[in-house]
Amino acid sequence: IAAVLLVAPPVAAQSKRVIAINGQPIPTATLQALEAQAQTRIPEGRYFYDALSGAWGNESGHVAGCTVPGLAVAPAPVG
Repeated sequence: IAAVLLVAPPVAAQSKRVIAINGQPIPTATLQALEAQAQTRIPEGRYFYDALSGAWGNESGHVAGCTVPGLAVAPAPVG
């Protein structure tokens, strides 16, 4: 049992993070690329992103900031 505890990754590392942009779950590879570009960890949550302006924020809130426009991360928000 001790060997299993030493080899097994922590529980947090085993669970998949859930991040959605414009209602679509983001694949792990895309998320890793976004985090590398932003040089920060993106918290779990549901976000909107406007590819035309680069505006983004929580899905149910206001614009929280702007990033690079034109990222191909998810379909355009509806509404």
